Amino acid sequence: MLAKLHQRLGTAGLVVAVVALVAAVTGTALAAGGLTAQQENQVVKIAKKYAGPKGPKGPKGPKGDTGPQGPAGANGSNGAPGAAGPAGATGASGKTGPTGPTGSTGLTGATGKTGPTGPTGPSGVTKTLPAEQTETGVWGTGPLTSSGFHYFPISFPIPLSEAPNPVIVPATKASEPGCPGRGGTTVSAIPQAEPGNLCVYVMTLEEASVESVWIPKYSEEFEEYEPAHGTTSTGTLLRIKCEPSCNALGTWAVTAPEE
Repeated sequence: MLAKLHQRLGTAGLVVAVVALVAAVTGTALAAGGLTAQQENQVVKIAKKYAGPKGPKGPKGPKGDTGPQGPAGANGSNGAPGAAGPAGATGASGKTGPTGPTGSTGLTGATGKTGPTGPTGPSGVTKTLPAEQTETGVWGTGPLTSSGFHYFPISFPIPLSEAPNPVIVPATKASEPGCPGRGGTTVSAIPQAEPGNLCVYVMTLEEASVESVWIPKYSEEFEEYEPAHGTTSTGTLLRIKCEPSCNALGTWAVTAPEE
């Protein structure tokens, strides 16, 4: 009988009929809002029992229109920062090259001896020539000097502590005792003298002769200064005789005596 009803009413109609039947059997009227839970269970059981096999799948209908795009959702909150990664290992420092050897320090030369300081007079002028120190100078006439005796002063720039011993070295000799040498053959040569000596070197002598060295000496008898042989601590006078006219020149050196 249900099969005939199914053929006449279809599955949907059969379900409705079954629902009505259940309602009648249970004696409960259909409520405006639907069946009770018990009625729904019974209807489901009956429908499953008497439902025919599932019909074939109907043809696929046309695709519906795409609905409008919904509004964009709110931005999500930022995620928590990730943990910091471990620090990378420090690279190894390069090796320092070896230091070259330090050169040896040169030898310090020996300190020379300090010479003696000469005594000084007023205004810083040296009072006397230091021991074994030498002073030099030149002397001479002009060409065609008139005949007679002439005196040429030999003055010491720095006085000696005592009068030196005079020695005249003729033009024909290079040296005399106490006078080691004229130092050359020109007037610019540096003459030499041993300590305590005044060396007068004759270099040119024409029509003249070197007499001696003289100094002014005070005469108590005549109460005046007169020429006398010798020297003083400040110098002397060289006496030359010209016949009838002459030309003479030379050099001199004096060295202070030893201490």
